[in-house]
Amino acid sequence: VTGLRKIENLRHGSLNGSSSTGLALSKYAEDNATGSGGECYRYVADALDQIGVYLTGESAYMAADQLKRNRKVREVRGVTREQLSTLPAGAIVVWNCSADHPDGHISISLGNGREASDLIRDQITDYGTDYCVFVPSDM
Repeated sequence: VTGLRKIENLRHGSLNGSSSTGLALSKYAEDNATGSGGECYRYVADALDQIGVYLTGESAYMAADQLKRNRKVREVRGVTREQLSTLPAGAIVVWNCSADHPDGHISISLGNGREASDLIRDQITDYGTDYCVFVPSDM
């Protein structure tokens, strides 16, 4: 399946695989998720460094605008909250900030309904804010 076709499939919830970049990204994120919470941006930024995507700033929500401008990833629009737990390995989810979550949240999908940031947990599907989903450009 071509990259464009995979992204179209993701919009419809039927993407079953990942790419080599997505698999490498998720493996690195999983292997290095050694924190205890509160440092998602630092850990995900470190993982993204491995694929040549460099983030700056202090808060997770700041990654969305940077990722939208980076050619090594592409935004996937129309992903529903229900589809978040079925994202392929290497998909990046960025949650916006709010009064309850002033830094937002960022994570990398492990492809099995779980996410990695500074720790590993079930994929967040309701953070209470809007979100963006990105995938490596070879997906």
